[in-house]
Amino acid sequence: EEVDEEPVDPSSWFADAVLRQVEADRPLRVLDIGCGNGAHLFALAARMPKAMFHGVDISAANIEQAERTRKESAAAGRIEFWCANYLQFQGEAFDLVVSDSALHLIEGETATVLSKIAANLVPGGLLIASIPDGGLYNRVLWLARRAFVALRSPRLDAWALALASRLHRGAHDAAFLQERIPYLYLLPLRHEGKRLREAARDHGLQWLGSQPVPHASIAQPVHVLATYQRTRVGS
Repeated sequence: EEVDEEPVDPSSWFADAVLRQVEADRPLRVLDIGCGNGAHLFALAARMPKAMFHGVDISAANIEQAERTRKESAAAGRIEFWCANYLQFQGEAFDLVVSDSALHLIEGETATVLSKIAANLVPGGLLIASIPDGGLYNRVLWLARRAFVALRSPRLDAWALALASRLHRGAHDAAFLQERIPYLYLLPLRHEGKRLREAARDHGLQWLGSQPVPHASIAQPVHVLATYQRTRVGS
């Protein structure tokens, strides 16, 4: 008899993937770009007892929810959140910058985004980020999204919400899914691949490798978890 696999918890998966590349007991300064409600950051904090965590997100609703969770967290004193556009975020240099499905949506020139990330990393620091790849699946999905943008209407939004409810089978409430509907129409400003790696290198970020990210929904782009290192001064 075939047994259904347990669904992958995205925050646990992300935190475990990060911890395969950094030492859990180091007193690192960690920045989460596009931290959302802080779920990934809380998962990392539970695994990295000596680290300090900082999350930035452009959504006030996300940051309010993250703050409510932070106040009840055992790691509350090691976590801070800011509501800001990342490109306007003022922060010190970090040992580790993480981001889940956010870097491709930051408005602005790719060079500006990469330069900002490099400036936020100490020499030798790591950027570990999930970002869509440039494969066939995503190209087809983005083509469909262009059509959705042209046809968008309240009726199409309602259809998308009903489909999402069926796909996620009660894993998320209606309010959460409603908030995610606009993402169906978003197109990436950048994606993982040779062009991004070359641009990153020009800004002092050396690509170290990528790995597949579990694909949770057919409506979402396929992502990879890419690792970049801030090149050391003089290297």
